[in-house]
Amino acid sequence: MSVFTVEKTEENERLIEALVPYALEGQYSAGLEALDAQLGDEMRMNLTHEAARRIQDAHQGADNSEFAQYPVEKIEVGRFVCLLDRVGQKILNNALATYKNRFTVGVLEACLSQFRYQQVLQNDLKQKKQDAFSVPVVGYAQRKIENVALVPNYKVHSQHFLKGKNCTVVGFSSTLLLLEDDVKAEMKRAAKCNFVFPSIINKKQNTNILVYEFVDMVEKSPGLFLYRFYLSPSNAAEKKSALQKYIEQHTYVFPLMLEQEETRTLHSLERDLVVYNSPKVPIFCHRQDNQLTALAALMTEANQQYFPFWRKRDWFPSREHFNEFAKELFEKGHCIYLIGRVNQEGNRYDVCGSLRELVNLDALNRFVISCDPDSILVMQCHYQKISPEAISETLEHYSPEKSARVIIENVNSVVFCQNITPLLGRLVSAVDPGEIHVPDKFRVKHSQAIEQHIVSDPVNLRKESRFHFEDTFASVYTGKVTKLQAQVLDVSRHGLRLKLLTKRALRLKKHVRVTIKEIKLSRLKYKIVHYDPHSHEIRLKITTKYAYQTAGHLEKLFKENSVIFKERNIFRANKQTFDALFHLNVENHCLPILSLRSGVADYQRLSKLFYAGSADMFVGCEMIEDRINLSDHLSPLNSTNLESPFIHALTQMQRQNVVCLVYENGRIVKLDEEQLGESEYRDKITNQLLTGTCHLRYLTYLPILAERPMERLQNRNLALLSNLNREVALLAKGSQYDVTHSVIIEDLSAIFTVCLNYNILMK
Repeated sequence: MSVFTVEKTEENERLIEALVPYALEGQYSAGLEALDAQLGDEMRMNLTHEAARRIQDAHQGADNSEFAQYPVEKIEVGRFVCLLDRVGQKILNNALATYKNRFTVGVLEACLSQFRYQQVLQNDLKQKKQDAFSVPVVGYAQRKIENVALVPNYKVHSQHFLKGKNCTVVGFSSTLLLLEDDVKAEMKRAAKCNFVFPSIINKKQNTNILVYEFVDMVEKSPGLFLYRFYLSPSNAAEKKSALQKYIEQHTYVFPLMLEQEETRTLHSLERDLVVYNSPKVPIFCHRQDNQLTALAALMTEANQQYFPFWRKRDWFPSREHFNEFAKELFEKGHCIYLIGRVNQEGNRYDVCGSLRELVNLDALNRFVISCDPDSILVMQCHYQKISPEAISETLEHYSPEKSARVIIENVNSVVFCQNITPLLGRLVSAVDPGEIHVPDKFRVKHSQAIEQHIVSDPVNLRKESRFHFEDTFASVYTGKVTKLQAQVLDVSRHGLRLKLLTKRALRLKKHVRVTIKEIKLSRLKYKIVHYDPHSHEIRLKITTKYAYQTAGHLEKLFKENSVIFKERNIFRANKQTFDALFHLNVENHCLPILSLRSGVADYQRLSKLFYAGSADMFVGCEMIEDRINLSDHLSPLNSTNLESPFIHALTQMQRQNVVCLVYENGRIVKLDEEQLGESEYRDKITNQLLTGTCHLRYLTYLPILAERPMERLQNRNLALLSNLNREVALLAKGSQYDVTHSVIIEDLSAIFTVCLNYNILMK
């Protein structure tokens, strides 16, 4: 580098541009000191001369038409003519602003710099990507709308307004009162009126009279007038407090004003839709100290597809193991556990262990080798607390009966469990662990299996009503003489469910005869549909020969005692339990789900990201206020357009993954998933992970076709809006069909990091 030249690097260009404003004022020394006091003497001199050269007046115009990509226009700057396109004009305006509207050598070089031209194009494309792939982030909790105004179904009157005529309330908040009437009134602004409300705000009579001040009147339609009043400051503090409390308590009882209610309904419909299609099974639990008791597992059509074995309950750990996992859940908030079946020399037993515990005891490879590869299940769990306020609100809104209340009242936490085995494939150990024996502490004792209620939508499970009879006993005849005692669990017209009161394993024939004296059934022949040898629960179906006679007898019994059997109706109780637990599931969901809607361009299909956490999970993506920019995940890094093969693949039901290494200095390196399977890259990545210089982030985007939830769940969300405007409610219901996919975003970083470190392959 010569005496008066500066190497054109990004850092030097930044220093020169920062020095130019000082050079224009002739304050080179002050500028150099402001830049960096540690610059060498030679560098300081070179920067000074380069800045002085650039602020000199230029003696020619600019013509960048050789590399311009847009139509070129003739632009006059003082006495010079510049031939520039749209990008060149942007560069010219920025340079003139820097050089204080003087056409200098610096301005000329900026306009003729192809590097700067490409830089502007890249910045414009980057901004377009940020705008296109920026998604609104919304929470799962009920949408909070500021300045809510209720539309109650009652009227108010005042002797100072329309001579005491009753007027319909169409807007009612803590400060605002909107009245609607067909009579036009002439009132002065700020005129005070004492309005009498029904005895609803407070039982004390004096608090039902509130003072309002008139604001204005608008003619909504011919012959219909809207009057607006504000709450007067002269009201007592007690009245204001009672009014505020009343508004808060009735926010979900009365509909809001049309625009607010429509916003709330649309959010609730889409939120319920994506959660209903989630493959995660919420297990509602009761936490006491460091113990976690499973109460109920909520099953939907979507998560049943990912848990085809859910009826067997083999995917759920025993009490002992579940309490071990609970400690991890309380401490970390999430846990991965593995379940497998060992079959060695005719000795078969199940094993279950936490991923962290298996790693700590160096037993992971032994676990994988010992188990049948097809039997290994990997479950990822996330823990979430449920507030007492959420429980009381659910009980108030859904009013479940006694059997449902017993479960819901004891719930104070939920564990979201997902079967990630299909996302991983078969686990195969590539190393010899030496001893193959799995430690006994991971062995499952079936006698300690957890018994939790399985709650699924009863509409899809039963064609006829069932009634519970827990306080009734039956005699089951398995032969001519052999008789077993059983507890009656439920009865329907064509079926029975019993629990045999025996401790020994039984071998039952295809048919049995049952006697239940309380409902006058005597030695009726039933066919065995299912028998569980562990719980001794047996499901029976009436044979064809006696079906008509027995069904008629039971139907008559149910009708004659309808009041009693209404409380015993399992179908009704299950429906209430499902709806209440689904509400808790939605309100307390915390894991990310991206919804895609119908659209022409790929980026137009992004709808919302439902998420209640931080942006740390989405490595490389920036979250600003209530929006997150997913361009680093959804768009190719070097793409010159807004096409997204990533989103297109999701719409074709193809799972997509984002794999990257995050280094200590914040540098992020994206990887192809295939590189994790290649020995060259795998060994290099494993060494970096083991030395702690970086950590692996592995996110998988799992697309699921958006199936509409049950009709009654939709109608519950639409109920308040339908009271206001049925046409708007129907449009809101139809808007659900714009949502085509629910994309579940699962963080598999922990399991993939462990598999890399312990040389476990996924096939």
